[in-house]
Amino acid sequence: TDLSNASNNTNQTDETLGKELSKLKIISGETAVAGSGIEITFKEDIEQTQMVDLINALRNIGMEAIAIGDRRIVSNTPISSDLITKDTKIEVIGNQDILYDSLLRRGGIIEQIGADANIEKKDITILEKVNG
Repeated sequence: TDLSNASNNTNQTDETLGKELSKLKIISGETAVAGSGIEITFKEDIEQTQMVDLINALRNIGMEAIAIGDRRIVSNTPISSDLITKDTKIEVIGNQDILYDSLLRRGGIIEQIGADANIEKKDITILEKVNG
């Protein structure tokens, strides 16, 4: 749509392609990303299925990027049962108010997975690019 509209103007096309490329690099973890968001710390170990449900819910809510511990999570990152343990920090970049409210609302994913968690809003979070 933006690209179709921009096709009549080379500069606009280049700008639109540049923005799309930047988004794809963030999604794939090829570049570091910074922004506001939230930080989640569980007060207990959680199961692999609970973590998968949480990540999927965060994607549906509109997160831009996520890291668990110091590991950036992208679409092809395997989610293993040892990835999350008590006190492991989960950093999420996206609209902090929407993320916070969606996670903690009645019937939200935190309640659904039955885990006890601390969730804090963060004004600036930096997630490094995927290594390897």
